[in-house]
Amino acid sequence: AKLPNLSKEEQPAWASTIFDGVTETLNQLVDIENGIHDELVRMKLAAYGISSNDDEDAVEDDSQSAVDVIVYTPFGKGVQVGKRNDTFKLPSGEYETMVMTVIKLDFGGTLYRPAPGSTKLHPAPTPPPETPVKKPPRSEPSSVVPKEKLDNGFIPQSPRPSKATWWEDLVPAIKVRCVAIYCIQHYLYDLMESFLPCTDKETVSSLLESLNRSRLMAAKAYKDEDLSHAFQEAMFSEWG
Repeated sequence: AKLPNLSKEEQPAWASTIFDGVTETLNQLVDIENGIHDELVRMKLAAYGISSNDDEDAVEDDSQSAVDVIVYTPFGKGVQVGKRNDTFKLPSGEYETMVMTVIKLDFGGTLYRPAPGSTKLHPAPTPPPETPVKKPPRSEPSSVVPKEKLDNGFIPQSPRPSKATWWEDLVPAIKVRCVAIYCIQHYLYDLMESFLPCTDKETVSSLLESLNRSRLMAAKAYKDEDLSHAFQEAMFSEWG
């Protein structure tokens, strides 16, 4: 096909720009898909109570109880030993209270950290009463935090995913990006027919490499049992 509206000098420039954009988009989509897959596996393992962390620092010490809450902080690993209410007087005369988590760090120090969503404002002049440090009950399995190393160093604010919902946020994200990759490849043929004759070898090689990455990802996903399980759960959910 000819491009009558473009000069001979413009055709290679446009071809390179378009194909470079397609290449970059495909590579980004593949990278995102791989990241979503890794997160999907992590969520599944968490939902079924399977640990995926083999690092030594994630192994609980024999002297610790099975219900000790392990916390990873910017200052190293520690154990949550209790909570307390702290009260602060504001310049306005009001009082602010917050629940402080007490963490005993492995190196011997103690870290006090505000619990998310615990801050409350009280009118002056009477502050709320102080409460003593309260250790978390050792008989409640629900108080256990998964002993996985957290990237942000904080206890997760959302509950552990359940066996019925671990896939809900990730399967739609996978579907959207799969549709995007399909649409790009579907309309790529028309672009190639018009621009390929005036495209340099390096640009074409990069484009073919990104297409091959997409193909390999699709072949791998086709055989992936975790993805199959996730889409099966999604299908059963839609059927009710």
